[in-house]
Amino acid sequence: MQRNGTVAVGFDGSYASWTALDYAATEAVLRGLDIRLVHAVLEPAAYAETALIIPIEDAPVEARRLLAFANNYLNRQYGDLGVRFSIGTGTAGRLLVRESRTAKLLVVGRRGRGTRTATIGSVSAYVATHSACTVLVVSATPRSPTGPVLLGVDLATPAASAIRFAFDAADRHGTDLIACHVLTATRPTASTTPTRPHHPDDLDTIRRTLEATLAQARTAYPDVPVRIEVVHDAEPAAGLLNLADTASLVVVGHHDETRAQKRTHRSVTAALLRHTSSPVVITHATTTGASMHSGARSVPSDIDVR
Repeated sequence: MQRNGTVAVGFDGSYASWTALDYAATEAVLRGLDIRLVHAVLEPAAYAETALIIPIEDAPVEARRLLAFANNYLNRQYGDLGVRFSIGTGTAGRLLVRESRTAKLLVVGRRGRGTRTATIGSVSAYVATHSACTVLVVSATPRSPTGPVLLGVDLATPAASAIRFAFDAADRHGTDLIACHVLTATRPTASTTPTRPHHPDDLDTIRRTLEATLAQARTAYPDVPVRIEVVHDAEPAAGLLNLADTASLVVVGHHDETRAQKRTHRSVTAALLRHTSSPVVITHATTTGASMHSGARSVPSDIDVR
């Protein structure tokens, strides 16, 4: 069966990566895509749980054995799913970002195995910032998949990629969608005055603007029930977190923006990844990947196991 693209998933044998594997396989089946398991070779001791011979001397061999075990699991659970391996040395974050250049979707767990993480923090945070494709980050114990899809919309710079993904996900999974815009008050400084409370007429205007922003997607996905939420909070992330705990998926977007907007959106993403157990999707409008730094070297082990 010819498939048009892949879902890449970071897999290191940890509990979180097994959860990510299930999410990736589900999305691959729903979208008619192959799945690609991306693995950064670990220290030998990290393979002790799946090793056939102890002590372990050859980490790359154990890496292949671990991925073969995962492949057998996928075959049993998901049937005719095209599976490929990508094994490399270096940090997991950089290997995953490189894979994002050709993947349709990149799935990663929030907590992994081993100590070699990306230089700016956790693997999930690094990938969420630098990926060239949409990223789905899942925790080891995600929320129930029966809740609505929560879409965070910044009306100053709405991300069309996030809107499209959220509507498509709600449609594919048969769930409702909540579109949320967070109103934040400007903190007073020596040269400014506090923002006045929003008048009801202002809120009506904001809701109409949000409705207009979603109009094209609502036309494309007429069967998706949509609820509009305009909430007040000191921080955009806090407003979204109040709704995130009941969501099956939280979707936010990154795109071309000013430096200040990038800081705001990165802080929102970081807060969501840190404080909610719901899966979080970060979409990227561009299709070109971030430049690769030294330290991510491939091992010639790209094996088709179909």
